[in-house]
Amino acid sequence: MGKYDYLVHFAAESHVDNSISNGLPFIKTNVQGTFNLLEVARKNKYLKKFFHISTDEVYGDMDDYVGNKVANEDFNLKGSSYYSATKVSSDMLVMAAGRTYNLPYLITRTCNNYGENQHPEKFIPKILKSIKEGKEIPVYGDGNQIREWIHADDNAKAIYTLLVSDKVNDVYNIGTGELYTNNELIKIIGESVGESNVKFKYVEDRLGHDRRYSLDSGKYASKFGEIQTINLKEWLNNIIKQ
Repeated sequence: MGKYDYLVHFAAESHVDNSISNGLPFIKTNVQGTFNLLEVARKNKYLKKFFHISTDEVYGDMDDYVGNKVANEDFNLKGSSYYSATKVSSDMLVMAAGRTYNLPYLITRTCNNYGENQHPEKFIPKILKSIKEGKEIPVYGDGNQIREWIHADDNAKAIYTLLVSDKVNDVYNIGTGELYTNNELIKIIGESVGESNVKFKYVEDRLGHDRRYSLDSGKYASKFGEIQTINLKEWLNNIIKQ
């Protein structure tokens, strides 16, 4: 790979449904792929930081906990699907390389991303496409699963801030506190496109489906300031007008 100061590892298989139907690509990409990059990075004498992009899903379902429903960086890691389990594995590999080989690393665990040009398999673009085409939207279970949302630009800014900082060998949650149930999100997107009666139906729930993800991002905010600059509802209204 030549000379480089930073290696930022975004690559992952990330569609949970796909991991349920076939987990092998997730093992190859998320575990083996991370190992391959670590092996390359630890032999680079110029390396300042190996930056690993992880997910809030490594903390598991917040509804499994009594009382506190928000995960900080010290929470136990608990994968519920082959996707989240392989992300837990990749996090542990990075930390192991840090201890064994003195690899300078950072890990960020972020919530659901959205933004322009997102892959059509993801939830928000899929809802938008279905509404525009007048198609019925399938909703898992009762639709009351709660997710936290961040625009990809805000996530990228936080990642860059950490990348060029003096922080190493640590983990930071990157979230916004902007939480919606899937039912609420469908309604919000429908209102943004001027459709008050969105067609949807409840379908059999996903296997092992986590009910709630929620991040405590106070560690980042206390050192670098607030994360969110883009609000989901405002972004939807702006993007629809374009």
